[in-house]
Amino acid sequence: MADATVARHVRLDGVIATVDAVAGQATLDRHSEALRQAAVADRILLTKTDLASDEAARDLEQRLRTLNPAAPITRTAQGEVDPALLFDIGFYDPATKSLDVRRWLKEESYAAAHAHSLA
Repeated sequence: MADATVARHVRLDGVIATVDAVAGQATLDRHSEALRQAAVADRILLTKTDLASDEAARDLEQRLRTLNPAAPITRTAQGEVDPALLFDIGFYDPATKSLDVRRWLKEESYAAAHAHSLA
């Protein structure tokens, strides 16, 4: 989005996060990046639902809905998903995200700038 040459040719339509129904709770507990990805997503795909119990999938869906109430959550099994759910989401605009999400994005930009200055 920041590269002018690339931006003339492509645009970010939306953010889709995939969350593993089996390991998702532990991943969200251990990795702040996973929380951020789920929080900014325009759509969430809950994967491996064929391997998780219904109760585990429901609990994870509830957690994801609390984290990102606006994102539709779609259960997938064996990697199958309707391709129509993956395209024409609507132009991604970080300004429309919650204050927490905007703060996280800002922190990441500072961290990236700091990492580049150290190289």
